[in-house]
Amino acid sequence: MLPLSKLGQSKLGQSKLVLWGCELWDSARRRFIATSHLNDLPLGKRGEHFAMQLLKTDGYRILAHGWQHRTGELDLVVRRGSTIAFVEVKTRAVPWAFAERDGPIDFSGPLAAVDARKQRQVARAAAEWWHRHAIDSVSLRFDVVAVLIDSTGQWQGRHLPAAFESPL
Repeated sequence: MLPLSKLGQSKLGQSKLVLWGCELWDSARRRFIATSHLNDLPLGKRGEHFAMQLLKTDGYRILAHGWQHRTGELDLVVRRGSTIAFVEVKTRAVPWAFAERDGPIDFSGPLAAVDARKQRQVARAAAEWWHRHAIDSVSLRFDVVAVLIDSTGQWQGRHLPAAFESPL
């Protein structure tokens, strides 16, 4: 398990998606993605949909979204190449606008919520998912996507691959 102070400094995803009102701007493809249906969802679920688009832009294929079992829930299960990642998505609203910030945006708030207890819960659910859907010749890892929405309704996210190891 990485200490949370190190999570904010680890590898960040290369794509940048920004949500403006009801449209998601994909900077890598330079186009808008319609997201009008997201307005009716709770903040956390909207963050998961934002994270799905971020990961799709980075070349991941979504295998599961909101998978539930008595051991816990997996926000996302994704695959790229021979790697399957169990992704925990944490979304937070911030009381300031991204445009007003000088320097990098601090994603430590959402990351702090992925504590040791949450990591164990995700690892138990991942073990159950793997037991039911075993796929040969793949490596497994645990990722975190931190998502922020600012006071103007703009979204930003960061993908942290291999954010923690299984505590089990």
